[in-house]
Amino acid sequence: NFRLEKDLPVLPNIWAVHRDESIFECANEFRPERFVDINGNLDKKLATRVIPFGTGMRRCPGEEMAKKNLFLTLTNMVVNFKIEIDPDTPYRDTSECTYNFTRRPSPYRLRFTRLTEGR
Repeated sequence: NFRLEKDLPVLPNIWAVHRDESIFECANEFRPERFVDINGNLDKKLATRVIPFGTGMRRCPGEEMAKKNLFLTLTNMVVNFKIEIDPDTPYRDTSECTYNFTRRPSPYRLRFTRLTEGR
């Protein structure tokens, strides 16, 4: 029941979309497994509800390049390194964050150990 004037800019509230409990169960928890079904296949319907690159005419033009670069970088890291939280660093709740223009998680240290060359 809202009437918007012509040419009025409308911005999506991405934070609210990503925290919508009717879409994402336990939306405030980091649960990447929510995007795969019991057989390990991507839940494409749920994945399309994530809009980190914006939406509409103003969406990020580098989205496809960023996704491909992230996939290659993360795959390379997972294949070549054992990644652990640094045991010498005190535990920090990963939900703690700083709010500015964007939300930034509190820093924490990771330990990367190169896996053997035979992999």
